[in-house]
Amino acid sequence: MRRAARCMEWTLHYLPRKAVLLARTDGVYELEAAQLFVQALGLGYRQHSPQVLLIDRRRSELKLSTMNIYAHPTAYRQAGIAPPAIIAVVVAAITADEKFLETAFWNQGYQMKTFCDWRLAVAWVRGSRRLV
Repeated sequence: MRRAARCMEWTLHYLPRKAVLLARTDGVYELEAAQLFVQALGLGYRQHSPQVLLIDRRRSELKLSTMNIYAHPTAYRQAGIAPPAIIAVVVAAITADEKFLETAFWNQGYQMKTFCDWRLAVAWVRGSRRLV
């Protein structure tokens, strides 16, 4: 599935043998785009019931306010993605905002980790699956 917001495009692919919903974004991850993306992600999550969300945001720049970052886990919950969902996010650089986003998710009961290395994200996902 390919969708677009004003500043960002994304694709969603379900990998049934691995029970992973893979999302890739391209563009500015700002409020409007993030809201539309999370709605689409929630739809894919409800359709496929994956064990893991693997989100590739290496081609996106996080541009959410501190309050919107703090509220982002609530948007996931409202979209049907509830704790203890396992979420691995791969970004180009781990900024203070990316770390705060990760913390906000953990504080809401999600298992979410941010990586710059795709292989490390996949390895973490494999280890995290044994916990649920």
